[in-house]
Amino acid sequence: MILNIMTLSELVVQFKRAGCVSLYAKRLAANDNSKNQIYFGPGFGALNLFPNKGPVLNTKAKTPNYKAPLEFYWLNDKAQINRAPGAQLILYRTILKSGSPGFLQGAVDAPNELLASRLPGRVLFLGVTKDERIVGYVLVANDPIPQVDAEDLQREGVFAEIPLIGDTTKSSRVLLLEELRRIHLLDWINSKQLSTDGTLNPCNAIHCGGFTLEAELGIPKNSKGSPDYLGYEVKQHAEKNFDRIGSHAITLLTPEPNGGYYRDKGSEQFIRRFGYPDKKGKPDRINFGGVHRVGVANHLTGLTLALPGFPMHQGNV
Repeated sequence: MILNIMTLSELVVQFKRAGCVSLYAKRLAANDNSKNQIYFGPGFGALNLFPNKGPVLNTKAKTPNYKAPLEFYWLNDKAQINRAPGAQLILYRTILKSGSPGFLQGAVDAPNELLASRLPGRVLFLGVTKDERIVGYVLVANDPIPQVDAEDLQREGVFAEIPLIGDTTKSSRVLLLEELRRIHLLDWINSKQLSTDGTLNPCNAIHCGGFTLEAELGIPKNSKGSPDYLGYEVKQHAEKNFDRIGSHAITLLTPEPNGGYYRDKGSEQFIRRFGYPDKKGKPDRINFGGVHRVGVANHLTGLTLALPGFPMHQGNV
């Protein structure tokens, strides 16, 4: 299962030909194999990154877990894709991790030897298509993959995102900023929305600002929890008064924290430590919420919101 490729850019071309619109890479550890499963990171974050058919509680397992079937395919040496019908994510709630068994089960031209071994230097590539299929490919240490470990690649948990547009030597952050600059230079743009079939339509509703930005980035109108563009969640911020820019809250949604006290101690202990008694006096109830402002401790939870990557004194990304 080795394509005739010499550069990462050539591999990207193969994934694009397979219909992929996003691509991720993970350098496999020795215990990332078909026997021990492939580690997909802590928590349920993999559900947002990789399309699935929804988690279902597995009541037969000794350790409580959820199984999420995948529409998964392997890319073979002829640049063809073949389905792996047994592929699924297993999500272990109690120990906050996810794994992926069944990638080889019933699959034709799958990388059986590479995934069954403990060879060092293996890299797993996973592409995602518009119709929510996942396409996989495995390379070994002596293959030409110099950019996979580049520090400026956008990280999505244990995966590095490989840009599928423009210059693959640029980080996804740079590509995003270049696109936002292009949109900014367009000046005023008529409100619109991009449908899933690729057609542009006028938009005259309250949320049209966000839909217009997404349409310019080629993102169809959707309500999925996965990132919008190159691993980033893109937000539009509406302003009625340009003299008071930034006076409104911006909503950011994450299913659950993937590190820190929450990950180490679990949700119950997190709520008990950082939560507060119900404001309406409901007995035996602890809440967690409220507005958290960057750099300011919340008076209810005692927590301070940090925004890495945006130095406040510089005002740029």
